[in-house]
Formats: sequence, C-alpha cells, structure tokens
Amino acid sequence: MHYNFNLSWIDLHSHLLPGVDDGPRDIADSLRMAEEAQEDGCDMVFATPHVFHASDIPKRETLEELASLIAGKTGIRIAIGYEVHMLALVEGVNPEELTLGGTKAILVELPLVNEILAAGDYLSDLVKGGLLPLLAHPERYYYMGVEKLRRLTERGVLAIMNSGSLLGTHGREVKRRAEAFLREGLIYALASDAHSPGDYKRHGEMIRKLLRQGISPALFEPEVEGAYKHELARGDTQEG
Repeated sequence: MHYNFNLSWIDLHSHLLPGVDDGPRDIADSLRMAEEAQEDGCDMVFATPHVFHASDIPKRETLEELASLIAGKTGIRIAIGYEVHMLALVEGVNPEELTLGGTKAILVELPLVNEILAAGDYLSDLVKGGLLPLLAHPERYYYMGVEKLRRLTERGVLAIMNSGSLLGTHGREVKRRAEAFLREGLIYALASDAHSPGDYKRHGEMIRKLLRQGISPALFEPEVEGAYKHELARGDTQEG
C-alpha cells in the first residue's frame, strides 16, 4: 500500500484573517496565505483568532466579513472560530459562542509556561456541557508530558499539534515532545497555526514528508461533528 500525496486537507487552526490578532498585517498577506494554502492542497480553513480575555473577543460578524472577502477572491472555504485561552474560560467567557464554525468544537490554548492546575477540570466541564475541546499545540507547553496529555485525551479532549513543531520551529524540546505525542498516538490532527505568508508552504511540506513516512492521512483530514461534511476535501489517499 502507498499513498497518493495529492491530498486535500483541512486546517483546524489558522490565523488567516488580517488585523485581528498577531496574524497577517493586511488583506494582501491574508490573500497570499490563502493562495499558498490552496497551492499545497488545502480545501478548508478554520480561522481561529486569539481570545485571551473575556472582555476582548473579536466580533464574529467582522471575522465573517473578512473571511467572505478572502474566500471570494481565492475560492478557499473558511469557517470562523477562535483560539480561546484558558484564562478567558476562567474569567467566565461563554464557550458556546466561541466554537468552530458553529459546531460543538472549541479550540483551547493553555499558558505556555505557567501551568493552570485546574485546566483539566475546566476542559472536563466543557465536555460535560456538550462541547468538544480541541487542545491547541500541546507540545508547546513546557509542563506537558505523555502521561499528562493521555489523561486529558481520556477525558474527551482532542490534541491538535502544530506541524511546525516537528520542524523544530519552537526548539528541540518542543520537537521532542511533538515526536513523542505523535508516536504515542495522542494527536488527533496536525494544523498549520499559520500566522504569515510562508507558513502554509512549510505546512504542506510537512504533510508530504509525514505521508512518505507512513503517517495516516486522517491527521490532515479531521472530521469535526456538526461542521461542513468534508467529502469534498477528501482526496484519493490510498492506492493498491
């Protein structure tokens, strides 16, 4: 069995929209990113600008207008979501208003260095409330190990890894954790976490590299219940 590398893929974590966080500076950079994503096989992007505090949430209407403009000029499909920091949840933000594309999935970010000991309980509360927590880039949290991440996945959390972490973008320790999490089968999907032009080219290169190594294409074709059904994003990934 071998894989056809002309895979259409879906990006669950992207900062594609301009001027709303630390992503692209202007619409020109956003359009370049969208075009690069499409050139490397991306069929759909979940745009997930940062929400660090409950008092500072980008308006969904504004995000939808930006997404519509980019989609209209490039043809790429864009769904709106957020990357919600745990502190915003602690502050009492309504998580149901911050889900991905109107689904039950919510992308959650933890502090990179200072561990919130009750984070697992907050994530469990999301599950109990009928939501699906997606944990952004667990490999970047210095306190996160294999067993700790395993316990979170056992609570119903899905881990979304940055492909750049496997390239060493965030240093050797992050790369080591990323490889361990992937090896242990703890990663639900790989995402770009793209912030600027060039990021999607690197993400596409990593997809092709991992497919050549025998990694399952499912890591790049994630299904999120209640989102667009992704039949159109699926390519012929297996032959023989």
